[in-house]
Amino acid sequence: MKEIEILVKVLEPKKSALKKLAKFHLTGSSTIEDNYYYNPNNKNMFPKKDFGITEFFRIRNQDGKYCLTYKKDNFSGKKWLYSDENETKIEDGEIAKKIISNLGLKPLVTVHNKRTFFYYKNYGMVE
Repeated sequence: MKEIEILVKVLEPKKSALKKLAKFHLTGSSTIEDNYYYNPNNKNMFPKKDFGITEFFRIRNQDGKYCLTYKKDNFSGKKWLYSDENETKIEDGEIAKKIISNLGLKPLVTVHNKRTFFYYKNYGMVE
C-alpha cells in the first residue's frame, strides 16, 4: 500500500469540523509519542535557525507498537515538494533507543499527540 498524505487547512472552528466528520466511520483514537533524534555530524539533520528540520530520524510509539522512521524532505528552492520516508516496525522501543544512542545520534525533542481516525471507503482521515 502506498500512503499519500494530503494536508488541508480547516477554515472553521474545530467543534464544527468534527461534527461534519461524524458522518464518517470513527475507528477510535490513538496516543502517539514521537522521539526525534539528530546527528551532530550531519548538518541536514540539525535544526535550522527557524527550528525547521529537513531530515530526521524518529522512534514512534503508537499505543505500545513501535516503528523507526527516517524522513528526508525534498524542495524546489524553498518550496517543499514531497518527503522520502523509510519506516519499519520494531519489537522493543527501549532497546532501539539504546542502539540509537550508541550510534551517536542525540535526542532532539519528544512530541506527544492524540489522534482520532475516521474512514470513508478506502480513505482515512486523521484529526
